Amino acid sequence: MAYHSGNSTAQTRHIPLTAEEVKTYLRENAETVHDDAELMALLLPGIEDDGNVVSFQSHLVRKLQTELALARTDQSDLLRTARGNMNAQERVHVAVLRFLEAQSFAHLIHIISHEMGACLDVDAVRLCVEVASDDVPTDAGLQDIVMLPIGMTDMLIGPEEPALLQSSELRMPELYGFDDHGLQSEALVRLNIASEAPGAMLAMASLDPDMFCPDHGTELLDFLARALERCLRAWLDLPEG
Repeated sequence: MAYHSGNSTAQTRHIPLTAEEVKTYLRENAETVHDDAELMALLLPGIEDDGNVVSFQSHLVRKLQTELALARTDQSDLLRTARGNMNAQERVHVAVLRFLEAQSFAHLIHIISHEMGACLDVDAVRLCVEVASDDVPTDAGLQDIVMLPIGMTDMLIGPEEPALLQSSELRMPELYGFDDHGLQSEALVRLNIASEAPGAMLAMASLDPDMFCPDHGTELLDFLARALERCLRAWLDLPEG
């Protein structure tokens, strides 16, 4: 668009068109624009130009094919995620059923330390309980419990935090008794066994760095922890915390 001044030299100033002015022009001159192959190529980059005939059909087909491919990729990702979630849910349910099959408190501790890893497809599982240094139990059936200093659960997970998931660097590798420290990710889940019971947590670790990541949901781990709390509470004959 040009603006002509009223003086004799008739200087011309070019004022940029607004988007609305361009749209108005295209609407009012649709047929002229359609017949101009060069202009259409500018408006729709990448379309085929067959002389003066622009192949809209080819352009739209390619566009739809691209959108369909993206939709199929999104669908595949969604299905993989759904299958992964279903698999994880089934594993947690199997672990909870094993808790319920325990014949004694010592048997429950054995299940946690020696069978739960296979149930959940992780490489190490430990039940950790806080004890004062002069109150460490010596019962033969409790050797699989990891004894922690008072307050260590809050230090590892964070005060009031229900769980901590992380990869690459473990908070306390010695929890799992691995000499080579080959574990790459872990989940620490707080256990509230009873109001008068000491602090406790369930620690799980994997050689797979992607097994537990900070952005993963904790709903299944929370369900697992609540089920374990109830089993521990029942065997210890403790009131609900």
